[in-house]
Amino acid sequence: MTRATDMRAKGGAGPARHLFVLRVDAKDIIVHVNNHWLAFGKENNYPATGLIGNPLFKFVTDTTTQQLYRTLMRRALESHKTITVPFRCDTPSQRRFMSMQVVPLPGKEIEFRSRIVRTEPRSGVRFLDPAAPRGDKLIRMCGWCRKVAIPEWVEVEIGVRKMRWFEQSLLPKITHGICPACEQLMMAEVGSSLPRRPN
Repeated sequence: MTRATDMRAKGGAGPARHLFVLRVDAKDIIVHVNNHWLAFGKENNYPATGLIGNPLFKFVTDTTTQQLYRTLMRRALESHKTITVPFRCDTPSQRRFMSMQVVPLPGKEIEFRSRIVRTEPRSGVRFLDPAAPRGDKLIRMCGWCRKVAIPEWVEVEIGVRKMRWFEQSLLPKITHGICPACEQLMMAEVGSSLPRRPN
């Protein structure tokens, strides 16, 4: 049985209590990231420098995910209310269930406030190791739940087993998007919809 660590119940030390903050101005330019975000980004191979002054969508490149972010931001500003959405940020040895708040601020700024809700240990998944050698083949991963399309959307461990990636010296490159289930969940949060696209 997998042992989960509930960060809300523990309230414990370390990243469990950290709030990872990134703020953009009215033109979607990144104007602030806090130290917890920078440390978390460094641990997860996100850009740790060169963020301030750059557009948010320089770092969110998938068009469907861009549109989802724009919808979340627009709805937060129009409603003057914080929108909260779940997502995952996994490592090869851990599933991390997180929550992100999209917070409207004065001057049409938006602040993204993320925190770790709970974690689950997993057997090491080489596919998720950013240092693993990659070939030219692309595999689509949902940027919210971390499932992969093979072509059906499944947990990474199932994808690795079905596609026999553990036998390959070069793993597929990961490209990010959003799966239909997460799209439906996100749109339920904002009461909107994205243009339909093929799975």
